[in-house]
Amino acid sequence: MSRPQHTALAARYASSLLTYGLTEPEYEALDTDVLDKLTILIGPNQKPSSFVEMQAALQSMAKNVRNDIIYHNARLLCAIYRVPIESAGLIEYIIALSSSSVLRELVDELQFCDLIDSVKRALTAHFKVDEDTCYSQLDALASNGLIRSTTLTNSCDLILPESQVRLLTRSKLSSAEVYLHHLLSASPPAVFTLKDFSHLDTETLQQYLQSAVRQRLSGVNILIYGDAGTGKTELARALAKSLSITLYETKTMDSAGKRLEERYDVMSQSRLRMQYLSSMQALLGIHTQSMFLIDECESIFMDSDEYFAKDTLHRLLETNPNPCIWITNHIQYIENSFIRRFKLVQEVNAIEGKYIEPLAKQAFRGLRIKQPYIDKLLTTANITPAHIGNAAHVAKTINLTGQSAQEVVSEVIQSTLSASDLLATPLRYKPEMAFDASLLNIKQGKETIKQINAALAQHAPIRILLSGEPGTGKTAFAHHLAKQHDFNLVSVRCSDVLSKYIGESESNIANIFYDAQQHGNALLLDEVDSLLVSRERVTEQHNIQLINELLTQIECFEQPVFAATNYVRLLDKAVLRRFDVKLEAQCLTAQQSIALFKRVLSLRQLTQYEQQKLSILTQLTPGDFAIVARRMRFQADGDFRQQALSLLIEESRHKQSNHPIGFISKPI
Repeated sequence: MSRPQHTALAARYASSLLTYGLTEPEYEALDTDVLDKLTILIGPNQKPSSFVEMQAALQSMAKNVRNDIIYHNARLLCAIYRVPIESAGLIEYIIALSSSSVLRELVDELQFCDLIDSVKRALTAHFKVDEDTCYSQLDALASNGLIRSTTLTNSCDLILPESQVRLLTRSKLSSAEVYLHHLLSASPPAVFTLKDFSHLDTETLQQYLQSAVRQRLSGVNILIYGDAGTGKTELARALAKSLSITLYETKTMDSAGKRLEERYDVMSQSRLRMQYLSSMQALLGIHTQSMFLIDECESIFMDSDEYFAKDTLHRLLETNPNPCIWITNHIQYIENSFIRRFKLVQEVNAIEGKYIEPLAKQAFRGLRIKQPYIDKLLTTANITPAHIGNAAHVAKTINLTGQSAQEVVSEVIQSTLSASDLLATPLRYKPEMAFDASLLNIKQGKETIKQINAALAQHAPIRILLSGEPGTGKTAFAHHLAKQHDFNLVSVRCSDVLSKYIGESESNIANIFYDAQQHGNALLLDEVDSLLVSRERVTEQHNIQLINELLTQIECFEQPVFAATNYVRLLDKAVLRRFDVKLEAQCLTAQQSIALFKRVLSLRQLTQYEQQKLSILTQLTPGDFAIVARRMRFQADGDFRQQALSLLIEESRHKQSNHPIGFISKPI
């Protein structure tokens, strides 16, 4: 629609505002800004000096409006959004408000001048309906996603995206399909088949969708969630392909390839997508071979309270005529009230190497990459099909093959994992000295150790708390037991759990325990006091929630769990009750210290002086001797014997407790 048509259409509603809404005293009390807006509508050459003259000028301008296009398209939208034809007048007003900044500013100014009732009175008179009927029609338009909320006076809640305004004002649309063509696009063809997702239960997904489409069931929604790059979108496309169903996605680009802009940034992207989704369901309800894909759907659910009624989403999830697949990387942001309305919920975990291999071979086709390299690549922690596909794309784009292609693939994958903080530099437990059970002094005795071994041999979910001074062998003992009974032991550090965002630490804990449960791994909570400090010492509610979450996970975990701490007295009392066995590792005896000194320095005999010094060092641990062994590796040729003894004396001195007042300790 040309500029004069925009102005004439705006003048039509401005005329109604003055004729049915404002009295002469109210008009004369208007701010000059409002009068300036009205003057713009009637043209720069006219300057009405009175209320009557302004009315006449606007009426004259409104007579010239050519509204055939908007008149036609407004009635088409009634059919698309499933509202009565009587709502067409409201839709015309919405289009006019969206297309004319002058009319929009005029309505805003009148609202600012406390003339809201006048605006409502004028518009309902213009539409020739009572106020209840008008708001009923607005409710229907808001519920179906055309407008943000039920209002006549808040222009930001009524205006449409600019791309949609252009579509509705430039030409008569011949059908709903033409309208939806500008909002939707068919999803790209599937790259993979369901066989490539053999690690998932795709059979249930496929059979359910097939039956639902055949029976034309409504309210069919599937939620697919998991980490980024695990193949969720490709799974949706593979499902559609297997059923010969057209998969639609929300169009985010216009015909020129530019991202669809939102007018004055007042409309959220989630609201826009909800509007398109509602439109799609209205159109595609008659097509039994259509399905819709909503990617990154968490934003829609998170914005449900702010940008549209939550009931709108509930109703959509219960009544949509066409199946929808919703995809998210952040399921924790979706409320349970929404999740329970999905017919199926499928998690897509990171694919293990044996399942990725067919996808990798397909991606690397033509690059002449050797099988040994692929085998090694697939052992990379956190690698996903998306990482492999992107790296292969880069190598193919710059026309590399063989060794050159392998180097680029490695570089691209490593850089991506590093940027995502997923580059696995797994800190595997590598003790400086081999574990020696004879050096482990457990206060509770051998009978307790025997009971632990019996439980682990049966793969029972035993919970073991290890306490004691640093270096006494707590962590080494946990790894020794896990290895002895064929458990993969996953060590959990404080940094694996804690997050600056409230609620995310609890989610991290849940994920750690869930992954360990799924893979049959035992868990080691190292330095557990940093997470399970007594709740009497905690003031922040979110920290108490973190403790409660960890306690719950420990109690429900069905694999062995070890926890190690140097400060058992700091632990919450409820923690102690959760553990079946509580072990205290003590420092080395004099005889053990002498024997270990000989072993580490490869000595047959010790001097009397060395034996005497080692005998009075009562707080030595295997960890202290590990420090000696490590220092020896970096020592230049020469006698390290005296330095080793001095190092142990210094380590022992560091551990001495505060001396009582009035006494001076004797030097060792």
